[in-house]
Amino acid sequence: MPCEQLYFSLTVYHTLELQISANGWPDSRPIETVKTKCFAGFWCLACLASLLLAGCTHVLNWRAQSRRHEYTVKRGDTLYSIAWHYDVDYRQLAAWNRIASPYLIYPGERIQVAGAPPVNRPAVSAPTLATSRPPPLARHRYRGPWVWPAAGEMIGHFTGQGVNGSGIDIAGKANETIVAAHSGRVVYVGSGLPGYGRLIIIRDSAEYLSAYAFNQQIRVVEGMVVKTGQPIADMGLRNGRALLHFEIRRNGHPINPLTLLPDQ
Repeated sequence: MPCEQLYFSLTVYHTLELQISANGWPDSRPIETVKTKCFAGFWCLACLASLLLAGCTHVLNWRAQSRRHEYTVKRGDTLYSIAWHYDVDYRQLAAWNRIASPYLIYPGERIQVAGAPPVNRPAVSAPTLATSRPPPLARHRYRGPWVWPAAGEMIGHFTGQGVNGSGIDIAGKANETIVAAHSGRVVYVGSGLPGYGRLIIIRDSAEYLSAYAFNQQIRVVEGMVVKTGQPIADMGLRNGRALLHFEIRRNGHPINPLTLLPDQ
């Protein structure tokens, strides 16, 4: 029953009960009997109403949240990690919320994400083995060299879909050294983003962010400036297998890392 109809029904019952009390009931039955039955019916409906209204309130709140798409900042969040979660450019997110550089946010603060619901990422599954190398890709133009963040075999290709497909997977050994693929500033260290394990995000430039997921031990902290090839973490496990999941985003959107990394 819609909330408006439920409210209307309650109003009608209450009005009817008042009329019976004031004018009597055009029936052979005693008025007290009629009032008792009406009163009992009213309270039964009221109990049902309380349950339905609770459900209506939940739906209305959910719809309001859907319209606003507010995110409440939790301890450990940064503007970059929130933007990463919602697949938007951190600069756009800052502009929507009038947050100036260096983009400081605080636990409990409400961030508007301008109607972009968080991406529903599928559960992380075991990596798919690469059977052949994809065809040559158009290279992105970007200053400065990039290096491979790990030296192992690439076992998962970029597809642009889900956590696995938003980057590449590089196999290796547990505790193997992970290095920065490009110089930049560390803007996030933590495990608050589902599907990434212990994650490092580096702002390589205003346009580019790189991410290093499923780390065992992390050697950097937020705010640290790192150089290309500098050790930043030790390789961890995903589903029992040692690997690095590596992503690059340009203006908030995943791109194929192979368009920037040198040929293996």
